[in-house]
Amino acid sequence: MIGLSDSPRNVSDISRIEMYEDIYSYETMFRDLDDPDNYYANKHYYLGLSFNDVEYNTLLLASTVQTITFFQYKFTDIIDYLNNYSILYQNIVTQPEIMQLQIDNNMMYNVILKTFWLKLIQRNWKRICNERKNIIKKSGSLLNYIKNKELGIKQLPLPQLHGMLYHLKA
Repeated sequence: MIGLSDSPRNVSDISRIEMYEDIYSYETMFRDLDDPDNYYANKHYYLGLSFNDVEYNTLLLASTVQTITFFQYKFTDIIDYLNNYSILYQNIVTQPEIMQLQIDNNMMYNVILKTFWLKLIQRNWKRICNERKNIIKKSGSLLNYIKNKELGIKQLPLPQLHGMLYHLKA
């Protein structure tokens, strides 16, 4: 994480304020401003920032952008916008995350970060691909591997997606 002093632009920069207004006006095209309560839905996914509420030991929804907005603007502009248009103040600049919103009985907007799991699966799939490549390399080629398997020659099975997270402890 980077500090606020490392923010992409100076706070008093007019072009920065204009960029905020530009992103905000683009975002309002996708929101019903007459009915703001229906913008966020329980169990739906959002792209934005969370805020760690230490008192209640939970992550709260701080700010979001539509995916179309995310891809319409530069990444640094989106990070700057999300961090400075957040409803909750944080003294650090955080990166956007994929979050699932959970609205509780007290109308608290809690989130579960999903980006963590995505990264975990990507890392493990990369490990599985390397293992597969090494097994095939040891047998000479994929054709030799298949031939040996058909001939009944005992060899290591190729790891696959199913069961790739077996080594992780709960």
